[in-house]
Amino acid sequence: MRKVLLAMFIAFTSSAFAQKKIEITEGTSAFLNGSQNAFSFVIYNGDMKEVTKAWEKQLKDLKGKVSSKDEIFADDCKVKEMGSNTFDVYSKVEEALGEGIRVYAAFDLGGAYLSSAAHPAKVIPAKNMLYNFALEQTREVVKGEIKLAEKVLGEREAEFAALAKNQSQLESDIIDYQKKIENSKAAIIAIQQLQMAKRTEVEIQKTVAKGLDDKMKAVN
Repeated sequence: MRKVLLAMFIAFTSSAFAQKKIEITEGTSAFLNGSQNAFSFVIYNGDMKEVTKAWEKQLKDLKGKVSSKDEIFADDCKVKEMGSNTFDVYSKVEEALGEGIRVYAAFDLGGAYLSSAAHPAKVIPAKNMLYNFALEQTREVVKGEIKLAEKVLGEREAEFAALAKNQSQLESDIIDYQKKIENSKAAIIAIQQLQMAKRTEVEIQKTVAKGLDDKMKAVN
């Protein structure tokens, strides 16, 4: 039953995410240094704090010197497939209402910002890096949801086990009560029989007592 419930949850989650494929979109986005050509993606159902932390780590993995006072800035990053030159990344992480968390990233190549029109060869590895990051974070979201589902499932199983135990105890009590009822019925029959015998004794003793009383009255 546990495996069935988890399978149903995973299937439902997979279906939900399948309807929202990870897409890397390109367009102009506003940063502290102005509006720049940037790439963005959504981590569906993601957590702002967790995504921000993971994105900063991703930039550090690119050998960038990361600062995040007002927005996230990474100096001198490097991706082998984008060439030997380093680049800076201006990025921001925002809540996407009703979707999750959207990450924006603008790549400053040194005088020009990365774009599909001007740098088609470099865009491919850059988008691959962003896609892989988004994919991994989406998987982390699902892992978290599965972990939560397992926790809730464990609680429900414990509640079910407690109810089953309570039912078993009540059924056992019923059997005990039924035995007591049968024993009590037998005891009542025995008492009734004793009462009948005792009533006869009482009547006999009444006769004896009356005879003695009459005897006493006869004494002059």
